[in-house]
Amino acid sequence: MKKIIFYNFIIFIILYITVEVLSGSLAFKKKLNCSYLMCNKTYNFVTPFDFYKNKKEVIYSRDKYGFRGRFKDLDKIDILTVGGSTTDERFLKLGDTWSEKLESKFNHNKNNIDVVNSGIDGQSTYGHIWNFEEWFAKLDNFKPKYSLFYIGVNERLNLMHYDNHYGVEIKMNLFRKIKYLIKKNNGITYKLIHLVYKKFFLNNKYIVNSGVSHVKRESNYRLVNKDYTLSKEYEIYLNRNLKKIYEYSKKIGSEPIFITQKTLLGKYENQKYFSVDNVNNYLHERYIAKIIIKFCLLYKVKCIDLNNNLDFLEEDMYDLVHTSPSGSEKIAEHIYFELKNYLSFN
Repeated sequence: MKKIIFYNFIIFIILYITVEVLSGSLAFKKKLNCSYLMCNKTYNFVTPFDFYKNKKEVIYSRDKYGFRGRFKDLDKIDILTVGGSTTDERFLKLGDTWSEKLESKFNHNKNNIDVVNSGIDGQSTYGHIWNFEEWFAKLDNFKPKYSLFYIGVNERLNLMHYDNHYGVEIKMNLFRKIKYLIKKNNGITYKLIHLVYKKFFLNNKYIVNSGVSHVKRESNYRLVNKDYTLSKEYEIYLNRNLKKIYEYSKKIGSEPIFITQKTLLGKYENQKYFSVDNVNNYLHERYIAKIIIKFCLLYKVKCIDLNNNLDFLEEDMYDLVHTSPSGSEKIAEHIYFELKNYLSFN
């Protein structure tokens, strides 16, 4: 009896592993990594932010391809917006994101322009490269006419799990490796786990912490050193990533447009630099913006320098990094002003 149970168990394990492999991306290379892209997911966020007054619930959803706000077929997309959480804007209602506001501005004369949001929280240019290699490349006839890259805040020298390079910064044990492979494969095991979790453990509403990322009280700013610069290594890596993004965009027939970012993590007043920590965030962001602008000039790419030309008020952000509806409106208005006579949708 023990032998029968043992052999049946072995047969079951072999069959299950076979089904797992055949039901996921290990067998089907064009299958999307939906555990990362959140394909066909809908979440209800309850926010504490006062810009929504009594209507605190935000419905956040992504379609079967992992996009937010798409209404045209993949080969008819006019503008694709790419970035991190400042593009994804998951805690804002869809119509309040800068991507949708930009779409509304282009469509004020019934132009039927589709601006599709592909922002993913935490992504840097490393993650945007992953998008082309592991996401966009798997979509048949995917060729947005223009791709807007809103970049700067998340840039870092090292790969991180936010860019779907899970475990690169730490050595994974066996359990973490198995967990990673199950999520990456997105096969029957992941679907069963997600089904059970959704059925018995998932709360329909997520309560958003009011201190999502950074506090925004004026007293938290401190004087920082004005002698700050980026390393040569930083400049080399960023230029390398920008070139890859440029080349991948051209490869799918999309014109890349780079947009620099600005936060309220640092400020410059009375010829002095202030920051919420010991890093001169004002100069850090400015140097990154200069690298991006310099790259645009070298490769003759359209560039929009929001870092240098846009001023945010405190009410334009809810945590010094992520914009409120008024901040997103400023972003969309400035981008629209720069692009309204530049883009052609004929």
